[in-house]
Amino acid sequence: MRYLKTINELFDSPEIKSEMEVPYLQGKIQSKELVKDKNLTREGDNLLSKLAMNCPYIGHLEYNRLSSNLLNIGFKKDVKFEGDDVTIYFVIEVMEHSKKYICNSYAKCLRGNKILYDKKINKGIIDYDTLTNVLNNEVLDLLIDFTKFNEHSFGFMVFPYKDRNYMSGLNLRRN
Repeated sequence: MRYLKTINELFDSPEIKSEMEVPYLQGKIQSKELVKDKNLTREGDNLLSKLAMNCPYIGHLEYNRLSSNLLNIGFKKDVKFEGDDVTIYFVIEVMEHSKKYICNSYAKCLRGNKILYDKKINKGIIDYDTLTNVLNNEVLDLLIDFTKFNEHSFGFMVFPYKDRNYMSGLNLRRN
């Protein structure tokens, strides 16, 4: 899946722009190196492809098919902060069965053995439209809140957006 971008849209976020603009203008990196081309359709996961199309922020997260019915989307990062080990993880679990879905999302931050952030969303059996609505509203709000928490607490962002305004180019079906 390739996207055509104007020069103003070349950098997906202010963070990427600040990091990559000068090397790009100096000719040290090519524009194709700036685009992370994940062709989800070619990789053969129909549910992931549909979700990435209807919930575009998912393309900025890692994913793993844990079983034929269970999809795991998110990230886990271990960082050092002021000498302490900090574990930051965000997970979306989608279980699929007969065109019905169960969706759970977890955001957690540990500094050593101390829990600094722990929020979750659990949705029972829902249809696909409700799933995308939950992902584009509640789960995305949780991810943005978690991103803001990590940036404020540690100066560290895994997810590139901390506000829906940065995602103006993404087609989010928000109610």
